[in-house]
Amino acid sequence: RQWVTDEEVIDYYALSQGLPGILAVNVAAMIGHHRKGLLGDMAASLGTVSPCILIITILTSFISNFRDIEIIQHAFAGITLGATALIFSAIVGLWKKSVIDKICLAVFALTAVIMFVFDISPVILIIISAVIGIVIKKSGLKA
Repeated sequence: RQWVTDEEVIDYYALSQGLPGILAVNVAAMIGHHRKGLLGDMAASLGTVSPCILIITILTSFISNFRDIEIIQHAFAGITLGATALIFSAIVGLWKKSVIDKICLAVFALTAVIMFVFDISPVILIIISAVIGIVIKKSGLKA
């Protein structure tokens, strides 16, 4: 619906990484706030959470009776694989829009190495990446 640009979604996603709570709800709240202020924020948050709560409530009332059935266990294994594929698809989409040149690739690689080797909080990494992005933009570097 073109409520926000792709770049704004990436920014909201990056910012949401450092906030407590569910990533999708945080991003939806930011988009809702961007569009309609506090009411948009609340509507987007409720719109994101309500279906999940309803579905989980219904499923949990039935699933405990069927948890030990082998076909149900296989179904959940399939659901997990499907969810993993969706997450991977989102990562690829973000990659294509974010890593646009060699400098972005270098910032990504450096951030990934720091994250995996030193186990630093995502909040700190996002702040460092933001500062690097500002410095690169202000200096006019291009790759």
